[in-house]
Amino acid sequence: MKKRHGKSDYRWLWAVAVLAAVAVLVASKATRGSGQNLPEAQGRGSATLPALSAASVGVAADPFPPEPAAQLDWVLRNQKPAMLLFHSTNCKPCKVMSALVDKLRPEYERAVVFVDVITNDQANAGLVQRAQIRAIPTSFFLSSAGEAHGFVGAMPEEELRAELARLLQGS
Repeated sequence: MKKRHGKSDYRWLWAVAVLAAVAVLVASKATRGSGQNLPEAQGRGSATLPALSAASVGVAADPFPPEPAAQLDWVLRNQKPAMLLFHSTNCKPCKVMSALVDKLRPEYERAVVFVDVITNDQANAGLVQRAQIRAIPTSFFLSSAGEAHGFVGAMPEEELRAELARLLQGS
């Protein structure tokens, strides 16, 4: 009797071929090493981390996070001076204050961490509640020792500069 070979007899060959291809892909990625991706990761981390000091920029164990609540925790943990601005994207005084902070940020961001908290973003609701924000814009100035004071409303440029200068003196 002659045995007839059907499609099902060759399924195992296809399975072996697919498994071999997957094994080759996995092996090629493993031999490339993780070092190839390292410069890209370092570049991404240093782009989001303000230039505070040479020691803090190279700290891989505690990178600067993207979310405002985590940024505040990072500031407290690393004892860095910071300005937190609680504002919305649609109130007129908030827009004025946000524009002023954006204008002054380049002068101070080497030594002061700026945390931008948009209150009408649901992702920030926990931080807004934690900070007990009742009116916006609200600005908090946090010393490296963790002492804070705040202002409600848009600040004049001279007053904002004076507060940022005080943070620099206390750090």
